[in-house]
Amino acid sequence: MNVLHISAECSPFVKVGGLADVVGSLPSELKRLSNLEARVILPKYKSIAQVYRKKLVSLLEFTINLGDKKNIYVGVETLKRGNIIYYFIDNLFYFGHRDQIYNYGDEAERFAYFQIAALEATKRIDFKPDIIHVHDWHTAVIPLLLKTEYKNSIKAKSVLTIHNLAYQGVFPLQDRELFGIGANPLLEYEGFLNFLKCGIVSADMLTTVSTTYAREILTDYYGYGMQRLLQDRFTSLVG
Repeated sequence: MNVLHISAECSPFVKVGGLADVVGSLPSELKRLSNLEARVILPKYKSIAQVYRKKLVSLLEFTINLGDKKNIYVGVETLKRGNIIYYFIDNLFYFGHRDQIYNYGDEAERFAYFQIAALEATKRIDFKPDIIHVHDWHTAVIPLLLKTEYKNSIKAKSVLTIHNLAYQGVFPLQDRELFGIGANPLLEYEGFLNFLKCGIVSADMLTTVSTTYAREILTDYYGYGMQRLLQDRFTSLVG
């Protein structure tokens, strides 16, 4: 079985919080415990240490469309660390010229770009995933894209891991046009574009970082407005 992780963070390359630690350790641990191949896609941020950057090998170059923006450059670079192959999505405007990882005014566009670029890269690399495992809001629209725009080109089931439900990727509703799938109602929640809501209702399976957290997010106190949607997916939610 082939599992492809797509994440905004991954230790030791880039870390803001616990998301990076999980994505940095889970693929190799799964590979050690079972007979599967695991790889990771993440952005090529400016802050990635030079010790890793100098080992990157250019693999692919192509362009994508992002809403009404056409022919946006995507570079894919790769390296192997330990027993895992990593792919880095390279675009100077979205990732390479910015000192911070997050907290920019165009976060919807940046991570719409990352998700589409990652899926287009998946179509082109010599690795065909059976499962695409996405993490938190930054990649949570991918399960819907797999069922719509990519249903004929990528034959993979999706898993969404919720690391921190408080961060959902909430943006003006018009930003859903970035994904090129029209006014799909699964992108909308309470009048806004909500990346994480899209993943919660679209992913084939939902996981959290612990069984305790899986129970907590079903409650009004810890659900951050997502508790009813998560309760509807209870049979597909595991810790």
